[in-house]
Amino acid sequence: MAERQPSWDKYEAAILLEGILASMKGELTRSDAVKAVSHDLRAMAVHRGIEIDAVYRNTNGISFQMKSMESAYLGRTVFKPATRLFTGVASLYHDSHDEYQKLLKEARAMIIDGKTVKDDFMRYLAEQVSPAQLSDFYICYSEIETFCLKIKVLQKPLFQTTDIETIKKVQRTIEQNKFFRITRRKQINKIVAAGRYYYNYIKEGLYSRIGIEETAVEESNTATQTFQPQHTHNIANDTMSKSVASEQSDEINSRSFSRYLSETLKMADATSRSYSSAINNCEVFAREHQLPSWQLYTSDRQAAQETIRLLLNDADFLSYNARQHNRFRAALQKFLMFIGAEPQQTVPTKADIDSASPYRNEGYEQVLREYFMKGFRMDSPLEIRKFKRYYTATHATELTDSDDDISNKIKQLCILYEGKAFLPDVMLSEDRKEELLDYIESAFADGKAAIYYQAIFAEFSDVFLDYHIHDADMLKAYLTSIGNGRFFINRSFISKTPDVSMDPLSEVRSCLQNFGRPATYDELFAALPHLPQSKIKLILASNVEFVNNGRSEYFHESIVHLSDEELDGIAEIIQRTIDERDFIGGNELYDAIRAKYPYIIEENHTLSVYGFRDALKAKLGDKFSFKGNIISRSGQEISMVDVFAKYARSHDSFTLSELQGLADSLATTIYFDTVYENSLRISRDQFVSKAAAQFPVADIDEVLDRICTEKYIPLPEVTNFGALPYVGFPWNSFLLEHYVASYSQKYLLLHSSFNGTECAGAIVKRSAGIGSFDDLIIDLLANNNQIEMKKAPVLQYLSDNGYLARRRYSEIESLIIRAKAQRQRKDTD
Repeated sequence: MAERQPSWDKYEAAILLEGILASMKGELTRSDAVKAVSHDLRAMAVHRGIEIDAVYRNTNGISFQMKSMESAYLGRTVFKPATRLFTGVASLYHDSHDEYQKLLKEARAMIIDGKTVKDDFMRYLAEQVSPAQLSDFYICYSEIETFCLKIKVLQKPLFQTTDIETIKKVQRTIEQNKFFRITRRKQINKIVAAGRYYYNYIKEGLYSRIGIEETAVEESNTATQTFQPQHTHNIANDTMSKSVASEQSDEINSRSFSRYLSETLKMADATSRSYSSAINNCEVFAREHQLPSWQLYTSDRQAAQETIRLLLNDADFLSYNARQHNRFRAALQKFLMFIGAEPQQTVPTKADIDSASPYRNEGYEQVLREYFMKGFRMDSPLEIRKFKRYYTATHATELTDSDDDISNKIKQLCILYEGKAFLPDVMLSEDRKEELLDYIESAFADGKAAIYYQAIFAEFSDVFLDYHIHDADMLKAYLTSIGNGRFFINRSFISKTPDVSMDPLSEVRSCLQNFGRPATYDELFAALPHLPQSKIKLILASNVEFVNNGRSEYFHESIVHLSDEELDGIAEIIQRTIDERDFIGGNELYDAIRAKYPYIIEENHTLSVYGFRDALKAKLGDKFSFKGNIISRSGQEISMVDVFAKYARSHDSFTLSELQGLADSLATTIYFDTVYENSLRISRDQFVSKAAAQFPVADIDEVLDRICTEKYIPLPEVTNFGALPYVGFPWNSFLLEHYVASYSQKYLLLHSSFNGTECAGAIVKRSAGIGSFDDLIIDLLANNNQIEMKKAPVLQYLSDNGYLARRRYSEIESLIIRAKAQRQRKDTD
């Protein structure tokens, strides 16, 4: 352990100044800047051979010294007087910027010491976790990188990627990708935790000290550029520039406003639609109440501003707005930004003042915000001692409140979850909070009686990555605290009214409607943890309103929005095709709809062909019969077997390619058993009517007696057809196969299945007592000592000798075991 911390030098002071500059310019929060400087200076000390301990340049000390550097930079005492060293470095920054940049570059070289982002991150991680966790996490990063490179989420190795948006996608992938989670279910919690550490490392900008391409410190850079993380984004400037752009456009309407909200302000689609709709409501109110100016969606921006001014000073409108939980005023402020005008203020009502006067304690809040972003653990004497120490370091005055007073004040300031206290604005910023409440308000306005916490969490999962709401239960705690009468809190959902009762069927229905997209089993189980998983699966499988989208996904049929006119048009397509040939295939219908109504398919692009088809089944099931991928007249179900049977019976002649075309149009395989039952195959490519068969059975069987001298013979072994009597068609393997399968009185065809391009199997005497293909294989293996009784050699033998068309057979291993037993009994006898 280090005996005494060395005095500060000019290199450390330069790094400290960079931190204060980044904090003052808003590029990093004060807390993140303190962490970054502490990490840098501890790394610098290690590279300089200085022995460090847990106290050396830790965040408490950096926070204290940062106040001194702030005084030096501003030229006046703020909280702590500037030291001579700090004053000298600050003067260098102000008066001799080139010299300062040279000093900063030397300081950065001491931090980097030729290391990579990976090296730097591993040092950072080692300070956060135990050695055992460090070892486990190191393996996790390889798993993350391999998978994300494979699915193109990463374009280069993980530790060469410092773009925050890409790393956010990586974190979302490992948290939400079903295949990834299932295939790594035993270590998924460790992988997710490991990913979040790297996400936080990138988010806090700690990688910026490494001299890689994205963050290299060039001599020409300004001090601000040196410390600025790549993902820092000046939203205020961006929004202003795009607002000005909107001033240059004559298009001011509901659609363009909604597009501005979603594309420029990056608001959720549901929120954008809600705000756009709210402006329409404001226009209606202004017109109905005969305000002197009532237009908002107009190219006359001054008229729109005057309408907003009148509305925000109208008592009836303010009352109406209060009943709508401030929805209209929030929308109007965004609309002013859209048209490039300054937000307008109104005189707050008593209700505004009452609701805006919760308990505040800025001294406590600053400490909680800087040092307890991950929560303050309640009922912990150690945590209270830390709080007192941080309070003293932050405010340069001792905290005299008792432990009980500290706990009670923190409880009043914070939201409690799992024994920890979180500041509301740390859990979610004020802007994001309003976006969340607008989403909820919009959902209720759309007619939803309840919204599940899990569904809300899924909707805002990307947003929550940047804040401290980690799961649906934590979201419930947050909503419980900030709801303020806007909605009612239930066990797994919020509701618009207190009397909402959800039975299991209704809960599954409402949950899927809330998702508004196909949801996986895992998502439904997480959203409805109080319902047995088997019950959820039974409900999904037993009700036509729930549609299987494939990949273990389900959605509610109501998310497919079709007008009466569109439904009638689709019904007309179905009926016209049924009138022609009694049925229409699901894929054929999908293609016909895409041709006539391409926008319908585009709007439902998340649905599979089968999912979309079954959604139509829920809507048109009273008019047509739906069986698998076949749609027919109501009350006249037609199966796939029926389709192939009818096709074979109704054609005097058809080819294999025509048969394959039918199968392709129905997105299925050829039902060869049915085809063979209803037609006659006379060659590889040709089928004819069964009525064309003219087989002198006795004569043909007599010839087969001379060919098959044992119990059986492989079908491909018969190659000389000259002795067989003429039957109207030239003999070949396919015609012989069909004859033995359907007409012979003395022989059986035993095989795995009919095949489109090859004949395989055996011609077996009925008198042999071998009744199945499995029995044939067992007999063959038990009586042939030359075959090695292992899976691969057995399959190879069966394929080489024409018993199998391919080297695979699902039951082969169990058949080998039975054949071995039979061979052993034979040897014993």
